[in-house]
Parts: sequence; structure tokens; C-alpha cells
Amino acid sequence: MLKVAENKIKKQKLEKKIEVKRVDIRDMSCFPSNYFDIALAEGDPVSYCLRPEKAIKELVRVVKPNSHVIVSVDSKYPVISRLIAEESFNKLSK
Repeated sequence: MLKVAENKIKKQKLEKKIEVKRVDIRDMSCFPSNYFDIALAEGDPVSYCLRPEKAIKELVRVVKPNSHVIVSVDSKYPVISRLIAEESFNKLSK
């Protein structure tokens, strides 16, 4: 996916304006606080985190004050992996 983005950026001659980075959504310490005008988390990255609250806090940290954080949450199934990791099967309803 990143390679597709890099190719599109190159095709549009935007290499000097756009930088592609692969980072963990729960730890974006490579970016300072209040860095971005907007944070967009599309494609369910927050849903698949074992600690989604940590991802959201990090998204909020890297955007400038009064900016927007947009998150898509399309799947309820990642909660099962969290329950397994936490050994919290009793939270599952019958």
C-alpha cells in the first residue's frame, strides 16, 4: 500500500511536498505534538489495535489544537482478539 502511495506521489511530482512513513499508530513519537493539521485513520487501524484508546490518544497528540481526527471503525471482530489477549472470555455474551 505504501508503495502505491509512493508511486502516485512520484507520478504527480510531489516528492518534495509529501513524505511517506510507516509508523505504529500507537506510537508516533517520530512526530512532535501539534504537528499535523488533520489526522485520518482510514481502513480500520484503530479497530485492530489491542489498545485502541492508546491509538486515539496518539492521533490527538499529533494534531494541532482545534484540528480534526477522523477514524473509521468498520469491524466489530477485532474485539475478539482483544478479549483473547486479555483472557476475558467472560465478557462475551451468549
